[in-house]
Amino acid sequence: MLSRIAFMTAEMDADDAEHKLLGLAGNERDIERIKSSFAFCDVVKCCRDFEDFQIKICQLVKEKNLDAVVIDSFHFLPFYDDLSPRKMSSVSRRLKFLARELNIVIVVTNRTNYRSLEQECVYRPLLIDLEQVGDLNYFSDVVLGLFRPEMLGISVDAHGYRLEGIIQIEILKSRKSFNQLISYRITPDMGAIEEVELIDKRQRMLF
Repeated sequence: MLSRIAFMTAEMDADDAEHKLLGLAGNERDIERIKSSFAFCDVVKCCRDFEDFQIKICQLVKEKNLDAVVIDSFHFLPFYDDLSPRKMSSVSRRLKFLARELNIVIVVTNRTNYRSLEQECVYRPLLIDLEQVGDLNYFSDVVLGLFRPEMLGISVDAHGYRLEGIIQIEILKSRKSFNQLISYRITPDMGAIEEVELIDKRQRMLF
């Protein structure tokens, strides 16, 4: 049985979000699977404040029998700029309680402020980056850091390995597993995502 997921976006409208996700499909079967599994919602058009946002989540869960809600681009929510850091912390806490109440998974995406690490010449998301976003680092059960080197102009690693399409997923926080780093290569025109090995056993990362 396929999971039912609501994709709530504040950065683009619902049609654009659906089109972008369908672009990852490799064949007609994948397209139908995405269409049957996802419901798309434009937050800007239907939510004036967090109360509206919370009500909309409850409505979608009830109407679509959802298993999960993805809140894309948390920093673009229409009421984000009107919230103080203290209120943002309250929003994060209420989302956590809402997930428990509705018995669903709530996934929040947010752009981090990249910072330089002393031993590396690249920029990576850190858990502390979410401290200024409603204490998401504290209230989240699991935090994943996504890093795309080519977006920062890094096209090859220290050994000449090409990094086009590479996305690294690092577990920054988890109550049930240890921290680890996994690399994938994404080929949008083929709808392919494959795991690749970019780990150096001595240096941990190749770049």
